[in-house]
Amino acid sequence: MQDYLAQLADYGKILLRSDGSSLDGIFSTMESSRGEALRSARKALRLTQQQVADKIGVTRAAVGQWENDEPISFPNLKAVCEALGIDVVAAVSGKVVKAYSGAAIASREKAFVKPEIASSTPMDPELYDENYFVKKSLVPVYMMSTIDNFAPNGNALLSEAPVLLAPRHESVPPDNSIYLIAQTNNVMEPIFEPNISFYASSRHTPIVGEYVIAQVSFDRTYAPGKRPTGILLLPVYFGKLEEFTNSSIVISQINPKSHHTVPLNMISALHSVLGPE
Repeated sequence: MQDYLAQLADYGKILLRSDGSSLDGIFSTMESSRGEALRSARKALRLTQQQVADKIGVTRAAVGQWENDEPISFPNLKAVCEALGIDVVAAVSGKVVKAYSGAAIASREKAFVKPEIASSTPMDPELYDENYFVKKSLVPVYMMSTIDNFAPNGNALLSEAPVLLAPRHESVPPDNSIYLIAQTNNVMEPIFEPNISFYASSRHTPIVGEYVIAQVSFDRTYAPGKRPTGILLLPVYFGKLEEFTNSSIVISQINPKSHHTVPLNMISALHSVLGPE
């Protein structure tokens, strides 16, 4: 099992440092960000933001925020990509690629599946089933890496959407909210060592003493030419939940030893980590 998880982490490091050249021929048109990819696809179809919003049942303002690289949930990302007829995985990487037909998806999977790792299958008709991942025996895989100067908050970075779908191990509970994190940072070493993957849940309510991931909001105003490209990584705090009050939470990390007090109004999501394998 651990060999399999280590393989995911190694694959994730390749994705994170890739300049996109290894994907030539799969995703052909590079944009500068996920939001600009969505905007380019919408304009190519001559649709207004309101028309896209009406297609998926959200507000025009939400579509505008997504096109400006504001946070977007994975279900909403899938919905807007389906409305625009573009590939979900490509959009996350800032590229506009027409959605594959079923035959093309099968062909692409056959060519690009890593050992024991299944590639994503966007545009599946059953994608919106609330038990989709359990029924398909898959688990979404997110990447976590070290913090950088694009995000002043947090102690780690987490991919905004899954980088791939992996086969669901028999030990994983039948819970659709569970996802796998392949991480390369060391803020919780030695409990969570670099390259050791672990599971988390978006449904389980964390309690004091548990390990958590707190996603935080941040200012996405980048200097000219400094907008990050490729996989969009969001700032998070990863560590042990030490305290929970009406106004903030306190998360501790091990390496280096530190405590982070995070105001609740800064937290966009708080997920429970199921512990290292």
